[in-house]
Amino acid sequence: MLVVLICLFGLLICSCGVLERDNPADPGAERGGQGDAIELVARFPTGFLAGGWERLAAVQYQVIAADMPEPVQGEMNLVGGSARALVFNVPEGKARTFRVSAFDQDQIPTFAGETILDVEDGMPRKVDLSMARLQGFLDITSELPDEIVSLEVVIAVDGDTLRQTYDGLEVEFNERIADIPTGAGIPILLLGRDADDQILIERTVMEDIRQDLGAHFRLAVEVGTLQITATFPEYLPLVEVDRFSDAAGSFFRRSERPDLPQANEPIDFDDELFLLSGLGPNGEAIDFYHFDEKTKTPAPVYQLVDRVNDPIANQLLIFDVLPGEQGYNDLWQINQVKVLEREYLPNTLNSLEELIDRGFEIMQTEQALNAVIVPAGSKASLRFDKQVPAAPQDGWYRGRIVKYLLFENPSSTDQINLSGGEVQAAQMYGFFENDRDQIKGFALDAQTQLTHNVASVLPGSGGAYSPLWVVQILKLEFFDRVENVLIAGDLASEVENKILPDLRINAPIVRVR
Repeated sequence: MLVVLICLFGLLICSCGVLERDNPADPGAERGGQGDAIELVARFPTGFLAGGWERLAAVQYQVIAADMPEPVQGEMNLVGGSARALVFNVPEGKARTFRVSAFDQDQIPTFAGETILDVEDGMPRKVDLSMARLQGFLDITSELPDEIVSLEVVIAVDGDTLRQTYDGLEVEFNERIADIPTGAGIPILLLGRDADDQILIERTVMEDIRQDLGAHFRLAVEVGTLQITATFPEYLPLVEVDRFSDAAGSFFRRSERPDLPQANEPIDFDDELFLLSGLGPNGEAIDFYHFDEKTKTPAPVYQLVDRVNDPIANQLLIFDVLPGEQGYNDLWQINQVKVLEREYLPNTLNSLEELIDRGFEIMQTEQALNAVIVPAGSKASLRFDKQVPAAPQDGWYRGRIVKYLLFENPSSTDQINLSGGEVQAAQMYGFFENDRDQIKGFALDAQTQLTHNVASVLPGSGGAYSPLWVVQILKLEFFDRVENVLIAGDLASEVENKILPDLRINAPIVRVR
């Protein structure tokens, strides 16, 4: 059966229209244009085009910006392992988004790539970006008869075979298969077996997997009805994020530190600029991330729950504010949204506006999480609680995907305490590099390059810990004297030893050494 399935797939891709492969000296020049051209190169994953370039029917580019009245767009030629074009008539200015999409013979997007650059003074002359395979997931829901004890799902795509087998089935079966590439005519084979390994359900279907239209079909069999629903959320450009604008930053402002990453550029928080070392209450060496000033008033985040208030599996959190916008905070108070529909398909709801328009019941909780919204590709690899994922997580922002780094949350070792709708902060002491304000950051030891910031409590030591710290700034003349919280506290007890006022920072401790 699997051999037949793969053969069907081969026939499918060989019979369709394919992208013309040119190798011009200057790709796209025949279209003409005015001014300097920008060479655009979109590189596909290594090895894909070697054996499967026939599955591409068109590669298109688009250049857009907020101040451009209309996009610059056109077709690209496939040259070797990449698509290429000369792009004319891109007006100079900031934040030009270069976006490339690849389509199969049915105009279903299969690859996409994007980068944001400034175009000034004839630069850049070349834009090079990487193409990512667009993927979705397959939701399988069914009311299986008692006779079916195992279900096998086989999917053939991109010359590969995805196979999932589910045993010990209950009558109500709900499962999700992730990371399925998009495309036309995806073969899906379903095999339902009884306790004697006899096949009672056997069916192969060819479905178009689209990013904006789910594939739905019903499979009728003698022993019951199996319903398969494939949903592939629309491929949308990721939300653009800037943590270093004057509106978003205090310690970290691009206007004061031009070397900071540009808007929507990935941030490496493992860099020494953001990953700092300091002291615990008894002089322990600690490492903490410095995510800038934040308030004690959390921002609201929305979590969809079912009739019994359990979070709906695979549903992404819904955010409604970004860094730099009024009310943003890395620290979020969870608001539960009760969904009464038993057949609700996760991620059908993806914006606060939609929740309000449809009149859902929203319940404010006393739970909170530390979710640092970042540009795509950002990283912060350390966590005190190793069970908290280090990879950027997906969320919704007004119908688009936004990335965030997760730290303290209701399931982690240390949780964020709320009281009266405010985040409870812990005490920290620190020193400014310029002995005046935060623009130059915290002072560092000239030899060790370590701060003498002192945390009053460590994670894992009880409920007093918080990633939000009230920092009392001491005068720099006491830097070498501070070795623990007792010394720092004694110094801070005298007003003349401090620089006022206090400030609050989001600085989760991720390691105690």
